[in-house]
Amino acid sequence: MAMSRELENVFDFVNAISDKKHDFFRDGVNSLKAERTYEPFMVNKSLSFHIDTILYANEMNQRSHLSSLLQHDYLINTIRSRKRMGQKWPKPFEDKDIDAVMEYYACNYNRAKEYLTVLTKDQLSEIHDRTFKGGADGNRHRRNGRGSAKES
Repeated sequence: MAMSRELENVFDFVNAISDKKHDFFRDGVNSLKAERTYEPFMVNKSLSFHIDTILYANEMNQRSHLSSLLQHDYLINTIRSRKRMGQKWPKPFEDKDIDAVMEYYACNYNRAKEYLTVLTKDQLSEIHDRTFKGGADGNRHRRNGRGSAKES
């Protein structure tokens, strides 16, 4: 009796394609869920972080018009079974100055970058003060226990 595996997210597909060689589309238990949750873009992106699978992922990106089942079949049958350690996905850099300018002027990221080139430090400090929402994150103003705000 074959052990049924649970399909929870897109990384289950990546593990099945690259290491386990378990076909969720044809196992009978998860086949309907697999058809709904398979995201070719995310699978290809995840496979593109590995040197030995990047060309296969690129091949499927070029043929994005194919159905999910065909793309899955190609990948599961061409990629050699091997344990591939998960790479950290790059995270976007958070710039608090740009975020404050975007909120203050209600503009997009590129426009906020342009504004930063002409704003002085005093103006930027004023924008930060006006967009400050409080809370434990900033710790700019702390209470001294008697109800009055105290600069730290």
